[in-house]
Amino acid sequence: MTDLAPAGPREVRRDRAVDLALAVAVTTVVAVAMTADSDGGSRPLDPFAYLFAVALGAPMLVRRRLPVAVLAVTFLGVCAYYIAKYPPIGLALPLGGALYVAARAGRLRWAVGAATAIVGLSLWFRIQRGGEDLRYMLLFDTLLTVAVMAASIALGDSHRSKAMWRAELQRTHDQEAWRTDHEARQRVAAERARIARELHDSIGHGLSVVSLHADVALESGDLGPKAAEAVGQIRRAGRQSLSELRTAVAVLRSPDTVTAPTLADVNELARHLETAGIGVIVDVRGDLALVPPGVSGTAYRIVQEALTNAVRHSHCDEARVALAVSDGRLDIEVADDGIGLPEGTPPALGHGIRGMTERAAELGGTLTTHVRTGSGFSVRAVLPLAGS
Repeated sequence: MTDLAPAGPREVRRDRAVDLALAVAVTTVVAVAMTADSDGGSRPLDPFAYLFAVALGAPMLVRRRLPVAVLAVTFLGVCAYYIAKYPPIGLALPLGGALYVAARAGRLRWAVGAATAIVGLSLWFRIQRGGEDLRYMLLFDTLLTVAVMAASIALGDSHRSKAMWRAELQRTHDQEAWRTDHEARQRVAAERARIARELHDSIGHGLSVVSLHADVALESGDLGPKAAEAVGQIRRAGRQSLSELRTAVAVLRSPDTVTAPTLADVNELARHLETAGIGVIVDVRGDLALVPPGVSGTAYRIVQEALTNAVRHSHCDEARVALAVSDGRLDIEVADDGIGLPEGTPPALGHGIRGMTERAAELGGTLTTHVRTGSGFSVRAVLPLAGS
C-alpha cells in the first residue's frame, strides 16, 4: 500500500519538497560519513565514491511510487560500495531511510528481510576477514546497527498505521454523514407523503363528493336555467380544484421535483454512495428504455432502499446492482460484501424490507432476500413490465 495521492497542487509541491529534502539529507549524511573515516578503507576516496552518496540519496525522489525499488537499489548500492572497498559508512545510515520508506508503504516483510540480509552479509564478511575484536563487533557495532534499523522500520510502520487509522476515521465519518443526510431526507419525504395523503383523503374526498352531487343534480333535470348554470359552475370549479389538488399531491409525494426518480438516476445514486466510501458497481443488461415509468420508479426505490440497508447494517465496502430487462420483466439484484449473518439466522423483516416487498407486490412482482453466510446480503426483485 503506497502513500495516498495528494489532494491538490499545494500538497504535490509539499510532498516533492519533502522527497527532495530526504534525498539531500541521505546524500549529505553518507558523504560526511565517508569523509569522517576516509582512511578506514583500502581504497582512497575519489569522485566515484561521492557518486555512491548521490546514488544512495537519489532514490528518495521516487519513494512514494516505488518503495520496494528504492529499498532494492539502496541495498545493492551499499553492497557495491563495500565491494569497492571504500571507507566504511556503516549500514544503518545509508539503509535506514529506505527501510523506513518500505515499512511506511506496507512492505514490512521486504524491510525486515533486507535488514536481516545486509546485517548477515556484513557479519559473515567481517568474521571471514578476521583481525577484529569480535566481541566488540557483536555487542556494540552490530547491536547498534540492528537497533537503528529496527527503529527505522518501526517508525515507518507506525506512520503507516496512523495514516490508515485517519483514513478509516474519515471514511466512517463520511458514511455517518451520508446516513444522517439520507435519513433526514427520508423523514422529510415521509412527512410530505403523510401531508399528501391527508390532503387527498380529506379535501380530495370532499371535492369528489361535491362534483358527484353536482352531476346528479344536473342529470335530474329538475333545476331551472339559473340553478342549472350555477350547479354547472360548481361542477367545473370542483373538477378544476380536484385536478389542482392532485398536482399538489404529486409535488408533495416527490422529495425534489414533480418527476419521481427512475432507473436512469441509479448511476447518480451510486456516485452519491461512493462519496461515503462505498464502491457501487452498476451492471445493466437489456434496454432500460423498455421499462415503463411506473415500474422504473418502483425499481429505483427498491435499489435505493437496498443500498441504504447495505450501508446502514452490513458494513460493506462494495455493492453490486444488477438490472436485467428480458421476457417482459425487470430483474433486480442488489448484493453487498458485508458481514452477512451467522449460519441459520434469518434476516430481520424490518420496515425497509417490508416496504420493498410491498412496492414489488403493488406491481404484481416479487421480492426475496438471501443471506450469504459471513459474506454479505442480497435483495432480488422481479417486476413485470406490464405492472404499471
